[in-house]
Amino acid sequence: MEIDYLFAVGVFVAVFAFAVLFVSNNVMEQKEDIRLNIVKENADLLMNRMIDGNISLMSPMYRLFVYAENSNSTDVNELIFIDLNKFGKNDPNSVIVYDSNGNKYNYSVSANTIVFSSIIQANSKKMFIVYFDDDSNFPAMNNIVEGDNSISEPIYGPEEIYVIQEKLVQRMKGMNYEDTLRMFELSGFQVSVIDRNNTSILDFGYYVGGRKNVVINKKPVLIQNRGS
Repeated sequence: MEIDYLFAVGVFVAVFAFAVLFVSNNVMEQKEDIRLNIVKENADLLMNRMIDGNISLMSPMYRLFVYAENSNSTDVNELIFIDLNKFGKNDPNSVIVYDSNGNKYNYSVSANTIVFSSIIQANSKKMFIVYFDDDSNFPAMNNIVEGDNSISEPIYGPEEIYVIQEKLVQRMKGMNYEDTLRMFELSGFQVSVIDRNNTSILDFGYYVGGRKNVVINKKPVLIQNRGS
């Protein structure tokens, strides 16, 4: 009888210990799930504030489409004039001009009118895409542009797009990381902006390796860079 009794007590203790361990693991897993959900929410909130907030990196920029058609029998070196004042607030020093093949064009500025030139072959059409910002802080840039104004170019737009603004990148680089942590009540974060050539544009904050609750959010964006 004593042996049977001790065996029964032993089985009870073993099962009880397993039950306690099972409940304890569940509680720990639930706590980890809660922590992870909080980290995910903070990551989403931080990503949203990159677009609209007091640590914003993104700002609206504008895009015009210019079409040049040369119906003449000879090529022309066409001067193309764009009065940016017709399209609202603008910074002419932020302008970047490309054609549909990705070729970049220099331009001159006069009273917020930009002028660039391009060879338009006989009996052909050419499309240009003109980007400009309304509140950037690039230094003045002016180039010598030569050509003739012999054909007309209809302009369509502007189209609003959002970009990682150079001015805001520089502002974040000058921010204090510890102050930013306190501002958003975060334990840690890292913001990185990398261009398509894998060049680092911004690397702010710190990644703490080996942590269990780490959430990474990625978003494809356009990066403002007048030199590109």
